[in-house]
Amino acid sequence: MEASTRENGMSALRPRVFRFQIVILVVMALAIGGIALAGLGSTESAWVTVDADKEIDERIVLDEDAGVYLVTRGDRTIALSNRGPWNNERVVYCETSQLFEAPRSGSKFDVYGHYLYGPAPRGLTRFPLRVRDGEGQVKVSDPIPGLGRRASKKRALKPAGMYCMA
Repeated sequence: MEASTRENGMSALRPRVFRFQIVILVVMALAIGGIALAGLGSTESAWVTVDADKEIDERIVLDEDAGVYLVTRGDRTIALSNRGPWNNERVVYCETSQLFEAPRSGSKFDVYGHYLYGPAPRGLTRFPLRVRDGEGQVKVSDPIPGLGRRASKKRALKPAGMYCMA
C-alpha cells in the first residue's frame, strides 16, 4: 500500500517537473534568440556618421556630439575619443605642441592617441572607422582601448613646441 502511494505521488510530480523543464527551455530559447536578434540588428545602428563640427587644423576635426576626433595623416585616418582614460576628462588639441592635452590631469597624447605624459594609464581610446556613401562613420559602441604606457611611449611622437597646459 505504501509503495502504490509513493508511485502515485511520484507520478503526479513527474508532469509538473516535465512542464517546468519545458518552460525553462522555452524561456532560454527566447532569451538566446532575442540576444542574437539584438546583436544582428544593432550592427548598423551602432555606426554614427561623423559631422566635422569643428576643424582644428588641416588634419584634425572634432565631432563634439559623437565625442570623436578624426585625425588624418597622409592617407591614414583614425578616430580618437575626445575623453581621456584618466577620469574620463575631455582632451583638447594644442596647436603649439601638436598634442592632445587633458586640462585637469595634465596627461598628454600625440596625434595618434599614444600616451606621452601624466597620470593616464594608457593612450586614448580609438573607434572603428569606415566610409559609407562618402561619409565617415565611427562605431562608438565598439571602443578600442589605447595602448598601455610602455607600448605607447615607444611609438609616440614628441611635442612640436610648447604645451598649452602645464
